[in-house]
This record gives sequence, structure tokens and C-alpha cells, in this order.
Amino acid sequence: KPLMESVETAKASKDAAMARLEDAQRKVDEIEFQLKMLNKEFDEANDEKFKAEQEAEELTSRKNLAKRLIDGLASENVRWGEEVKKLTSNKKTVVGDCILAAGFVSYVGAFDKELREELWKNQWTADLKSRGISISDGSDPMDVLSDEGRNSTMISEGLPSDRISLENGAIVNN
Repeated sequence: KPLMESVETAKASKDAAMARLEDAQRKVDEIEFQLKMLNKEFDEANDEKFKAEQEAEELTSRKNLAKRLIDGLASENVRWGEEVKKLTSNKKTVVGDCILAAGFVSYVGAFDKELREELWKNQWTADLKSRGISISDGSDPMDVLSDEGRNSTMISEGLPSDRISLENGAIVNN
């Protein structure tokens, strides 16, 4: 009988140990499930964090581009403002300057430097002013007929760089 009691005690002890083992295994399974869920949440949070960092980097880049654009446009605003002021003041004298330039193209080509200057600087300018037609102060027909870019092109194509040659080039081009 003592052997049977010992077997029964061992069996009861084994059953209790098995119950504890099953309980422990259930707890381990629950903890592993929770760990798996937490790892999944962690991965999702990391993915979201990565996307947010990428979006922040993209937005920062766009912000910097926008700032550069705004700064560039601000300087253009200054330049355009100055150009508007210049054009507004030129509005009053453009007709007289164009008449002077048209007369220059039409009539002075055959004359030498002295006669050209006499005609447009003294006679035509005085005539326009006497008729009440405004012209720019120090008006020069070459300012209307050509610019530095055109003059450089003509010179690079073989035209001498003296004033008479540039005037003749402007007359031919206009």
C-alpha cells in the first residue's frame, strides 16, 4: 500500500505539475501573442514614422524651393517696378523720340557726322520742342534705333565700332 500511495502522490504531483505547465504554457502563448501584436504595432509605427520623415523632408525641400522662388520674384518685383517707372516717364516722350529717330533714319544717311548732329541735335530737337512735342532729355536717335546687343552683333559681323558706322548700321536695320 505504501507503494500505491507513493504512486498516487506522484500522479497527483505530476497532474498538478502538468496543470501548472499547461497554465504556464497558456501564459507563454498569451505573452507570445501579445509580443507578436506589439511587434506588429511597432513595425506599423516605424513605417508610419518613416513615411512622416520622408514627407517632412519633401515638404522642407518644397519650402526651400518656394522660398528661393519668392526671393527671386521679390528681386524681379523691384526690377519690374523700376521698369514701370521708366516706361511711365517714357510714355510722355516716346512720340517725340520716335519722330526724331524716324527723321534720322529717313534723312541723315547721306550726311557726315557734323551735319547729322546739326540736323537732329539742333534743328529737329528745337523744332519738336517749339511744336510742344516732348522728347527725352539728351535724346539720341540711337537709343531708339539700336541697343548694346545689336551694336555688339554688328561689330562682331565686321562693322567698325565708330559712331558713324553704328548709325549707318542702325539706319540699314531700321
